[in-house]
Amino acid sequence: MNDDSQKFYNDLQDVINQIPTEDMYIIMGDFNARVGWNNQQQQNLYNSIGPYTVDITNENGEKLIDLCTINNLIVTNTFFKHKLVHQTSWMHPGNKQWHMIDYTFVNKKFRSSIEDCRMYRKAAGAIGTDHHLMRIKIKLHFRSRRKLVQKKLVYDPIKMKNDNALKQFQKDLIPTLSDATDKTISIDEKYDRFVEHMKTNAEKILKIDKNKNRKRKEWLTDEILEIVEKKATAFVNWQNHRGTKLEIEYANKYKRLRKLAKGKIEKRQEEYWDEICEEIESSVKLNDPANAFNIIRRLGGKRKRIKNMPIKDKHGKLILNSADQLERWREFFGDLLNVSTAVDLQLIDQIKITRIEKNEEERQSIQPTISEVRKALNQMKSRKAPGNDEITADLLKAGGEPVIKWLHEIFSDIWKQEEMIEEWNLAILIKLFKKGDKQLCENYRGISLLSVTSKLFSRIILNRIQLLVNRQLLEAQSGFRSNRSTIDQIFILKLCMEKRREFNKPLFMCFIDISKAYDSVNRNLLWKVCRQYGISEKLVNRLKMLIQIQKQRKVIEEADVTGIQVSYGRNDFFHGTKEKYLNFDILALLYADDLVVMCETSDDLEIFIETFEKITLAYGLSMNVKKTCIMTLKQLEVDQNNKIIHNHEVDQPDLDINIRNQKVEIVNYFTYLGCGVSRDQKPDEEINTRLAKASTAFNMLRSVIWYRKTISITSRLRIYRACVLPVLLYGSETWSITKTHEQRISTFYMKCLRIIIGVNLGDRMSNDKILEMTGQPPIETIIRRNRLRWFGHANRMMNSDNEPSVVKKITFSYFPEEKRPGNSGIRKRWEDKVKEDIEHCQIKNWRKDSLNRDHWRELINKNVQNKPVHQNIKEIIYEYKQRAVNRRNDDLAASHGVIKTKVTEILVKDTNNHYVCPGCGIQFKPQGIANHVKACLNAQVWCKNNKIK
Repeated sequence: MNDDSQKFYNDLQDVINQIPTEDMYIIMGDFNARVGWNNQQQQNLYNSIGPYTVDITNENGEKLIDLCTINNLIVTNTFFKHKLVHQTSWMHPGNKQWHMIDYTFVNKKFRSSIEDCRMYRKAAGAIGTDHHLMRIKIKLHFRSRRKLVQKKLVYDPIKMKNDNALKQFQKDLIPTLSDATDKTISIDEKYDRFVEHMKTNAEKILKIDKNKNRKRKEWLTDEILEIVEKKATAFVNWQNHRGTKLEIEYANKYKRLRKLAKGKIEKRQEEYWDEICEEIESSVKLNDPANAFNIIRRLGGKRKRIKNMPIKDKHGKLILNSADQLERWREFFGDLLNVSTAVDLQLIDQIKITRIEKNEEERQSIQPTISEVRKALNQMKSRKAPGNDEITADLLKAGGEPVIKWLHEIFSDIWKQEEMIEEWNLAILIKLFKKGDKQLCENYRGISLLSVTSKLFSRIILNRIQLLVNRQLLEAQSGFRSNRSTIDQIFILKLCMEKRREFNKPLFMCFIDISKAYDSVNRNLLWKVCRQYGISEKLVNRLKMLIQIQKQRKVIEEADVTGIQVSYGRNDFFHGTKEKYLNFDILALLYADDLVVMCETSDDLEIFIETFEKITLAYGLSMNVKKTCIMTLKQLEVDQNNKIIHNHEVDQPDLDINIRNQKVEIVNYFTYLGCGVSRDQKPDEEINTRLAKASTAFNMLRSVIWYRKTISITSRLRIYRACVLPVLLYGSETWSITKTHEQRISTFYMKCLRIIIGVNLGDRMSNDKILEMTGQPPIETIIRRNRLRWFGHANRMMNSDNEPSVVKKITFSYFPEEKRPGNSGIRKRWEDKVKEDIEHCQIKNWRKDSLNRDHWRELINKNVQNKPVHQNIKEIIYEYKQRAVNRRNDDLAASHGVIKTKVTEILVKDTNNHYVCPGCGIQFKPQGIANHVKACLNAQVWCKNNKIK
């Protein structure tokens, strides 16, 4: 027993040693020890034990006192006077004596923060324990320490949009162009001067004024602030002249300014929210959902991030010291970013270098032009964090032509001298939490904040090689390519699964994840592949300079394994001619480093995974087995007549695939590129996910947008369409859902509209009435439009060789030699839903109409156009709410057996708009007749007869 006790105190001491001495920590628990006073020990124990004890110190108590003395802890239980029953926590089962064995300890220097500590007897009976509940009351008295941190320059967003301020900023930069053309200084010195000129002029012209509130609302303008200031002055003048002849004059002036300020604020707020709506809508149209979601988060308010949260080391031990935490992060990101890859030189030598024509080499090798710099600057995204030099893309754009000339000179010097700017080699690494345990470093993503000018230089190189590389990439690769999106791959995957399920054919899929895909690429291999793609030596050298801080991407071709044989020809609906597409294999779909492999047999899948693992290892990459998973399509048994036997699934072979002694997981549901994929092809879980995500997006703006009366209903609806509907309907182009699913989505859709306009179910406003007043189309119509929009896009899609793309081929594919099994059910396919949509929209010749994008858009948007909000929407809502109030009052009266009647509903007004009391005959205005009649003694009989109470 003594050994166990000593081991406990040793382990506790080890934990305490890890806590920084400046931190406050509290230790609570059952220590099975007794502490008390005696004359000999009183002086020595004074620092740890207070005057209010109930026991005599025993052996465990001495160990406890030693622990407190060594670590400057106090036993808080002994510093507060309470009744004996509120001090003791446990009764000895033998002698029935009560003792204090549950304690709370705290650092001595934080003694003033402890206000009370006592026991509660009642809680013990509630939870069934023989110990009393111990409660400690704490009031923190921390003294904050100000850290001397150099403040970063913050620009005024209003001035950044002010034409006069921008003109002055650009004008002041023109004299600095002499430094840009100075040939006697180095590139680093020239760049330092550029940064210095930018910061100096920006601080002078674009900086937020000190006398203004830096945290003021974004919609506030100088004009509004000036009017508000005048209004405040007018109010003071009015108060100073109360009771004088000038009171009315000053009061009228104040009221006039108050009305003017209110009108200006309402108008500016409406303009501001319209600007927000346009920004979100443009982001959605430009396929930039990240920017749209950033705006949503900005509107919803920033979440407070807990800095210096305790983390665990490699062995799972908690790290509390800030310096040790920083060292752990340095170790983690060092291992993550400094990946050593070994590639066989023979593999690199096997890559053939493409011979470049002279004209193409000259085009790639010439130094950047001003037009290229201007184009690259316009392509840079705004509102992005800067690098160490604090130069943002917004500031560069604000500089206009002078900045473009500055950058052109700097980039030209880099191009000629093949020397990189030293500042560009510095990146700010920040950590962003992904999901899971926040104490594990593996659950964080590292983001490098690079210099914006270095990214601008990279954009110029990318623009030169973009078309060249795109022509050589696999058609199955859709990542980082123009006119391609995640929906391409999601659609192909889902339609492949649907067509295999239609004919009850097997399908084996593997979703592969590459460990540190962008950080593990071998540099020598990368340069060789660049030359194979036809990139000139000049550009390769520029990429080598940039690679010191940036990682480039390389796609590895797949192994040669038998895939899914799919034929393409005529079917009853889609094809009016007898043309047939050639047979082709769909083996793998790629979106950047996301890879999904589809095979007909488990053997093919196993061969592919083994081959892929060997090839990736040979080229310095490796599969992440924990994030790689396998899914098999649900296949039902058939009888001798080729009819489906329901609820009898075909026994799939046991897929026991191991990679580096780790088994690949088999799943029934997987989220691929943001869309759910289920092995039984049922959309239930995906719809649940969409509704949950849309509900989160909607609730983020509940108090910020939907409940704010200063925002018009029109603006709220625009924000709803731009922020919530894209989340709800992501991937709806590929949906083939049932009426039940549509009803669930419609319920959420209408619920949101009710909240936006401020009505509830108790108001009994029908869905049709809500849609009519808000001018919104039904959600079923929007889903139908999205499906037809994608169908028209798929019909127009051609690859770089002007041949039908994979998306178009899979859209019109079928199995001409296969027969559908009988009794397979009535689940509708995607093409069945498209056929219904075309018939519903009364499109007669879709083959011709879909080839004309503008005409097709006009046809499918015919029933989805948003109409203006009803002019009298507020009056109509008020009317419905009044009816609801009357119904509730009537129901309440009926429940008590009394039907209430109003006095004014029975009495009739005279010509002077007066009522006459039926008891005393006195005339009253409408505001006073009801109370008088109820109180009039002569009218009591009349009230009783008319059931008025």
